[in-house]
Amino acid sequence: MCCVRFALIIFLRWPEPGMVKTRLAAAVGDTAACNIYKKMSLDLLEVCRNVKDIFDLHIFCNGADLSKFETWLGEEHHYHLQEGDDLGQKQINAFNKIFSLSYRNAVIIGSDCPAVDQTILRSSYNSLSKTEIPIGPTHDGGYYLLGLPDHALPDKIFSDIHWSSQSVYPSISLNLRRQRLAITSLPTLHDVDTASDAEYYQLLEN
Repeated sequence: MCCVRFALIIFLRWPEPGMVKTRLAAAVGDTAACNIYKKMSLDLLEVCRNVKDIFDLHIFCNGADLSKFETWLGEEHHYHLQEGDDLGQKQINAFNKIFSLSYRNAVIIGSDCPAVDQTILRSSYNSLSKTEIPIGPTHDGGYYLLGLPDHALPDKIFSDIHWSSQSVYPSISLNLRRQRLAITSLPTLHDVDTASDAEYYQLLEN
């Protein structure tokens, strides 16, 4: 692996009905929610393939053996198991894992924001190249993308965060400023948690 290249991190859960997008499933059913999740995951993977000139893709997996993910998504990517008790600890461990592989910069993205495209990913690359921290807020108070250099301290950045609340993005931003890290805000996007979110992206079948 080349330390000049950047790492692109995606968190994925094995697409099993009843185990993914549970808030969405409450409205549209487990199978429909699972199908939407699979579509978003595969669409995002295609976007990531379009930036492989600058990023190495690392998929952090949950819910099944790595071999199942390799069969589903292809063997050309790097696969790891998610480790940690909550989302914050899982992200800390993912960044630390990537930095231990000699990457100097890494970007993490969610799998449930269909508006993420290669323009946004290249913008995050450009920001990190200028030692600025790219962060992409969502309309519900979270974030869909965060980039960090290896000199950042993930333990401090992901501390005191109330996950799945409207305070996530403000809290992350505050933690970044406390480390005296310059922030570049990317476009605010919708992620997909509810039926209205799925309708916004025209993901529901008639």
